[in-house]
Amino acid sequence: PTSGQTAVLVRLLQERGLSAVSIGCGEGAFEAQLEEAGVPVRGVDLDVLPSYKTMRCFLRGGIIRVRPDELFRIDEPSRTCLCFVWGRALPWREYLSCYPQVPLVCIIGESASTPEESVATVPSSNALEADASWSRLHCGPARAVHGGAVMCVYERAPASLTSLAADELQLMLPWWGLRDARAAACSCRVMHSALGEAVAAAATVVA
Repeated sequence: PTSGQTAVLVRLLQERGLSAVSIGCGEGAFEAQLEEAGVPVRGVDLDVLPSYKTMRCFLRGGIIRVRPDELFRIDEPSRTCLCFVWGRALPWREYLSCYPQVPLVCIIGESASTPEESVATVPSSNALEADASWSRLHCGPARAVHGGAVMCVYERAPASLTSLAADELQLMLPWWGLRDARAAACSCRVMHSALGEAVAAAATVVA
């Protein structure tokens, strides 16, 4: 995105006192713009090829590498905006389910005409449009190597910030490789303490 397009997200983050975690950040060019604007930001990408360790990096703090089978641990999700920038196959649903306290999401990618339409990016820029748990704060064009990029910013509804639906939790358990909610509360390495308490509280519902 251009500096002007990035400034929209910077304003929304600074108004809310949020930092940013960008999943699938690549070289971190967009994330570096946030960094230059004074936003605390961490760039996260996969650690699957030796060449990734030597690729160009725009972020001063470097790129945090995670395995394909793990999620990055977010220490303060309630003060964090999750960013998904031109993702190809990002586990974006898993991140949103694992961190229900995250209040803001920024997605840059291709826009889908319908929820079922397949586009070049996963997620699509408007992936949360039909989700009642989220409201759109911004949607506009974003400069990118590929044409047609759109940046959408969504804010989570207050009621959904403090609850973790039992059916949503049940869907997450197979991805975690665990059989029940109590095991998830004790064993999932990507869970922070607040989510662990929420899972434990829901154990009697889904176990």
